[in-house]
Formats: sequence, C-alpha cells, structure tokens
Amino acid sequence: MDWQADPAGPRTRLARVVRTVGKVATRRRPREEHRQKNWLRDVILGGQDGLVNILGIILGVIAGGGSRTVLLAAGFAAAITESISMGAVGYTSSVSERDYYASERTRELSEIETMPEAERAEV
Repeated sequence: MDWQADPAGPRTRLARVVRTVGKVATRRRPREEHRQKNWLRDVILGGQDGLVNILGIILGVIAGGGSRTVLLAAGFAAAITESISMGAVGYTSSVSERDYYASERTRELSEIETMPEAERAEV
C-alpha cells in the first residue's frame, strides 16, 4: 500500500511513524559511548562546597572556644552529613532531569497527534 494513500490519514500516520521510530531508537545496538554527565565536575564542585561548609563549622567551633576533640568531632560530623546531603541532592537532580525529559517526550508526542503540520515545520 502506498503510504500517501493510507486511509487513516496524515495525523495517525505521523503518530505511527513517531512511535515506530521511538521503538527502534530504544532497541539495544552497538554504538559509541557518549558521556551523559560530567561526573568529575560534580565531584570538584561538591568537594569545594563541602570544604567551605566544613571550614565554616570548624571556625565556629574554634571561635566558641571548643577543645581539639570537639573540633575533630564537629569536622567529621560535618563531613559525613555534607556527603549524605550532596548524594541526596545529586540523586534528586538526576531523577527530576529524567522526569523532565519523559514529560517533554510525552508533550511532543501529544503535539504530533494534535498539530502535525506545526510539528513537521518545527523539525
């Protein structure tokens, strides 16, 4: 059957093509690996942030007249809590980014169904 003579019309035909392309795109096939995220940048920025926060806590303990033992305990406690906090923020950030892209894909598929000419012009 000629694709132009499809009785379903251009709107459903375009949606079918998009779904097919989506299915083909999700199949595993050998290809180059591309970095999705620069983890080194996250480590460096997180390390700097952690050092600044720990330094602030240590200076506060020293200014308050804390002993060496209190200073070490405060420093270790700050390092542990900062690590947990940064890990939680990184996880939340990656989950929200994934959700954003999933919602954008859904929106685009909906727009292809409702206004295919505008979407075709957009591409």
